[in-house]
Amino acid sequence: MTIGPDSGELLEGHRPRFPARPARPGRRFGRSLTRAALVVGAVALGGYGAAIVRNGGLPPVPDARVRSFVGFGLDQLASWRADDDGRPDRPVLLSPRVELEFGKPLVTPLEILGLAGPGLTPRSMPTARAEAGRSTVAADLPTDVDCDRLPEPLPPDALTVRVRVFGGGQSRDAQIAAGDAGIGWGGWLRASCATYLAQRDLTVTAISGGPDATGTRLDLRLTVSNAGDRAMVLIDQNAYPRDTSPGLLGVVPAKGSGTVVAPLLGDDCQVLGMPPIRSWPGLHAAATTPSGFARLESTIRSFWSSDDSPVGLSTDAGVSQRLITIVDQMCSGIPGVVVEPLTNDRVAFGSTTRLLTLRVTLRLPPGKATAVRLRPDPAVLDHTAQPVAPTTGWATVDGSGRATVVLRYRVPTDPGCLVPVQQLGAELRLVAPTGPRRSFPVALPLTELAIPGVPLCGLY
Repeated sequence: MTIGPDSGELLEGHRPRFPARPARPGRRFGRSLTRAALVVGAVALGGYGAAIVRNGGLPPVPDARVRSFVGFGLDQLASWRADDDGRPDRPVLLSPRVELEFGKPLVTPLEILGLAGPGLTPRSMPTARAEAGRSTVAADLPTDVDCDRLPEPLPPDALTVRVRVFGGGQSRDAQIAAGDAGIGWGGWLRASCATYLAQRDLTVTAISGGPDATGTRLDLRLTVSNAGDRAMVLIDQNAYPRDTSPGLLGVVPAKGSGTVVAPLLGDDCQVLGMPPIRSWPGLHAAATTPSGFARLESTIRSFWSSDDSPVGLSTDAGVSQRLITIVDQMCSGIPGVVVEPLTNDRVAFGSTTRLLTLRVTLRLPPGKATAVRLRPDPAVLDHTAQPVAPTTGWATVDGSGRATVVLRYRVPTDPGCLVPVQQLGAELRLVAPTGPRRSFPVALPLTELAIPGVPLCGLY
């Protein structure tokens, strides 16, 4: 099915119906000769000549099925990148690889010009050409998208493939309906534009509150301003996938502001030592309604989990400094946990039990914590060493700020290996009154070790 270049009507195949022309008296014999000549021409050109006449002298537009793939080197059909401040640095890019599969071999050449639809920037130069006799043609069609012009909701037939057909010394531009492929592109566009507009238009402008009376959580409220023309939903990214709820925090109206409870874990001190904080950790947003987010959630979260995704909403400079002050107060001013180098004499491995024991010494500012334990990340792959327990036992912090924690892993048999850098969480019992526990991220490098029977992954 194709879309005509002028009227926009859907044409079944290439047989548009024109009103019958009234016969002129005395011209029947001449008209019969003309009709006979056209029939002979149609036979000589394999049907092409007849098609030209039926289309008013223009080349026919072939029926085609549109198939779509993710472009080479990409993991998403539509995406955008953030600058250092978390704001988008370029428009959303829709990058499908498109294949047109014709119902029968082409009788005239055809060129793919690009994609068409609301908000899409058309490409003026042909991107692929198929000569007569071909049954398929494929092309990568990178297209810039103006998200402000993308309607919501997006009609299922809004996106098409622009083509140009040739024949009889003439050419004709038309659009081929994308069908299911276009519906898929539309879903990616809506998700990417929803995140793009939110990241561009939202700013955390104020913060209030601080540690609660017990010091075990942060009672913070954020004021978020919206400079855009669409309402935005705010999502707690930390609530997924640990919770079944989507983590919906609230809605910020267009050209307005809203206040939400901050999604910052009360025992998490990893934001210390990283000023300026240009984005609020764990807080994301999308330019859509709550029901719209529910429909697009899987695609939106796929974008948020990609390497190109910003870490959270942009913040004013005053908010960044205020956050640093609050977290510093929550975490007793501890800038982080230092891991002393691990040597072979502090490592033991049982070849029969496959149990690897590491004695890890941690160093903290004196007088800040009374005890510490480690929380290792579980192994992702079956052939890598797996922590024996989700946490170690508590180790006492001495007067100099040092503590030794025993960490154990179970190493699989051949081809079992040990990840060269173990990611851990160091959980501290802090000195009152700031609260009983806080968590700091810790990296444990193992590349300097030589453990018989336990190779490091990737370093066989």
